[in-house]
Amino acid sequence: MPRLARRELGTSFFHVMTQGINKEKIFETDMMKDKYITLMKKYINNINVDVVNYCVMPNHCHMLIYTENIENMSKYMKCVNREYAEFYNWYMERVGYVFRDRYKSQPIYDQKHLYQCINYIHLNPVKAKIVDSCEKYKYSSYNDFIKNKFIKDSKFLKNYFKDKEFYTMHTIEKCSDFLDDEYDKNEVMDEYISNFCNNYKMSLDNIMKRNEIITKLIKQMLKSGYITKKDIQEKLGISYWKIRQLTEQKLRKLT
Repeated sequence: MPRLARRELGTSFFHVMTQGINKEKIFETDMMKDKYITLMKKYINNINVDVVNYCVMPNHCHMLIYTENIENMSKYMKCVNREYAEFYNWYMERVGYVFRDRYKSQPIYDQKHLYQCINYIHLNPVKAKIVDSCEKYKYSSYNDFIKNKFIKDSKFLKNYFKDKEFYTMHTIEKCSDFLDDEYDKNEVMDEYISNFCNNYKMSLDNIMKRNEIITKLIKQMLKSGYITKKDIQEKLGISYWKIRQLTEQKLRKLT
């Protein structure tokens, strides 16, 4: 299997989870699950992202998304969830929010973590004891994935998974740091920080002393879509205005 460049793994693969508000079963029926998958396929052809694999559960959905532009992922999730929310409110004769927050996301940092994430997503219905094996669950990408099929005709993904070495992902040790429907924001921030420190081979104390590097960490956490500046302020002990100053300086340099 070809090795992915650090650039691709560090910035382009994201584990994404979206969940019903108040843990409501917004995908309770087969028809609802089918509707959400249909919308995933509808917008994948219009927005430059690839969905590596997915699993739609009764009250939440997991996806592994590949994109070279984080804004495309945000646009994709917004389009899919907005249309589904409109459908759900119409069908259930209700009004109000359908999803808990916009979505949650976490970056994938290395090849092993990538395999673990694919495995974690496909095993969701087995873990929930809905089925006893991945292939028996209709509303995940498992059966297509093992045949090298994806919801968009992606040459990149087909080339990457063209051999069968990816089966080893089912034998490597499990990883418990993935987002789930019981996610704890503080734990997820700990994961961002730990992975970032490992990536740069620096302690958090040293990273905090270098504005350019701490700005990268802050920007990365903000890209998740649900970690806020206030969360980062409390976690890192940085003033809100300092965070704003760092991120706005970064934006000005890019324009």
